[in-house]
Amino acid sequence: RAVLTPIDLRHLRPDEVLFWSDLHWGHNRDFIYGPRGFKTVEEHDETLVHRWNEVCTDQSTVFHLGDLVFKDPEGKRFEELVRRLRFKTLYHLWGNHQSGSKQVYQRVLLESCLQLAGVAEVYPLSWWPRGQPDHTVVFLPQYVEVNVGKVETLVLQHYAIESWNRMAKGSTHL
Repeated sequence: RAVLTPIDLRHLRPDEVLFWSDLHWGHNRDFIYGPRGFKTVEEHDETLVHRWNEVCTDQSTVFHLGDLVFKDPEGKRFEELVRRLRFKTLYHLWGNHQSGSKQVYQRVLLESCLQLAGVAEVYPLSWWPRGQPDHTVVFLPQYVEVNVGKVETLVLQHYAIESWNRMAKGSTHL
């Protein structure tokens, strides 16, 4: 797996950086949407888009910590969703449900001709779902460190972990 230097976002105000996880958009199982207070997956999905867009702006930097879309073997639902969400930059980390995002990642990697050079994975890898860099999805590996505001370091990963870099020296795991 790739290891990146910490992403430095200290130039942004902390309220311009948002964190989401486990949207499970399209996960048509009542044990997902039922406990969240929804009667159908469609109600769940539309409400999540609405809530996201209420909180995020077109200038927001957003980290999604995995499981954004469910059961999307061609990546079309992932593309539809990110085109509907408000953000300037969406940093996408992998979770245990990678459907949709993985297909788009692989297609962007292929279009970048990096697979032809024998490269299996590249991080960070950027994609512009609206064809413009003012709406950028950045694919990241499963473990990332970020500096935001005055916080020492945020450690981001989809999975709970017992130990992380600088955990006893001011870093926080989300």
